[in-house]
Amino acid sequence: MSRENETKQVKVDITFEQFKDVIITALEGGSDYWYLIKDEDIPPIYVGCGSQIDRIIDKVWDDPEYKLPIYDIEDESEQLGELSMQGFLDNAAKEVWAFNEMLNGEFCADSADVLFQLAVMGEVTFG
Repeated sequence: MSRENETKQVKVDITFEQFKDVIITALEGGSDYWYLIKDEDIPPIYVGCGSQIDRIIDKVWDDPEYKLPIYDIEDESEQLGELSMQGFLDNAAKEVWAFNEMLNGEFCADSADVLFQLAVMGEVTFG
């Protein structure tokens, strides 16, 4: 019996800071070549944070039901997926190298982009 395709699930906790650092890095540069967030989709100020990115991060982290629509930068009408906490948790470990970089705090724009793509689309589509 071959075991090469068997898998086992490993539970790993991530911190708010790890999540925040990845999303900031992706939104401020790692992923800016492919994604668009429409102004009307940005969450309103609700926890005292004012910047758009902080509001997105806090809302996604705090609300398990929240899903932020993400569009194609070249075609604003094409929704590529949604950013949600569940999407991030379900898909981040699909690219082990990027996930490990996040856990070790040694990630770069490339690994943040990969993690953001996984969270939004469930796969790496761009780059």
